[in-house]
Order: sequence, then structure tokens, then C-alpha cells
Amino acid sequence: MKKIGFLKWALMLVMCIPFAGCGDSGTGEPDELEKDVSAEVFYKITTLESLPELVDVTISYRDADGIMKTEKLSSLPWGKEVKNVEMPFEVRMELSYKKKEGVVYDKESYRVGYSMEIGIIPSDLINFRVSRSQSVSENSIGGDKIETYLDMLEEKPTVVSLQKNPD
Repeated sequence: MKKIGFLKWALMLVMCIPFAGCGDSGTGEPDELEKDVSAEVFYKITTLESLPELVDVTISYRDADGIMKTEKLSSLPWGKEVKNVEMPFEVRMELSYKKKEGVVYDKESYRVGYSMEIGIIPSDLINFRVSRSQSVSENSIGGDKIETYLDMLEEKPTVVSLQKNPD
């Protein structure tokens, strides 16, 4: 009876050996995730409806090194392509707004919609796919409420982001 119990334990021990070395490079440190160093990231803004006549728009986006870059929106459509991005990478775009001085709000309503798009295109053509996130707003604000709406916009930026992890 003791011999059978010992054999069961020995068999279980032998079955566990293949799992003992997983996730370790032999240095005592866990293995790092493999990285795809040639993905491409894109950022696009195609419309902001009436917003450019009411507010100054500042765009912040991540560059290939993961650093947030900032620039003023000068014309539409606006876009950036960032090449040779190491994965995993968080694609992030933020729009901040500052009311323009001296604007008279005399329209009955304002269309303040926008269309923003961000995405990752991996270089691995075997498993090719585009990861993207799109944010679209089609708001119409009454002329009597537009100033309150713009105050709210100044307080909180519009953010679109996505994370693509290696498979």
C-alpha cells in the first residue's frame, strides 16, 4: 500500500517538472514580453463642426517614444503618423479647448460635433489587423446654452486612447 502511495507521488512530481521552468530566463528575472518594433500608429481629426470658430483647440498625442507632444490645431483635417513604435504601446490623443475672446454667441444653435480616430497597424503581415478607436459626437447646442457648454469643455479634455498588447 505504501509502495502505491509513493508511486503516485513520484508520478505527480515527474508530471510537474516541465512547468517548473516556465517564464524564467535563468537569471532569476521573469522573461520580458517580446516586442514588435515596427508598428505604425495614426491619429486623425476630420471635423470639429462649429468648435474652431468658438474655441482654440490644442491636440496632445503620444510619439514613438511614448512622450506626449502638443500642438495647436490650425486646420482640418488634421493627422499624424508615427512609425517604428515598440509594442505594447498606448495610443492616446487629447483635445483641450480654450474659449476664444470676443466671440458673440448670436446663432440659434451650434453644431459642436467632432470625429477623432486613432489606431495601430502592426507590421506582422501574417497576423495583419488594424486596431482602432473612433470617437464621434454630433451635438447641437442652443445659442442660449453654448457658453455653459464651452465652460464645461474647458474643464475637461476629450480623450481617445487604446492599448494593443502583443499576442
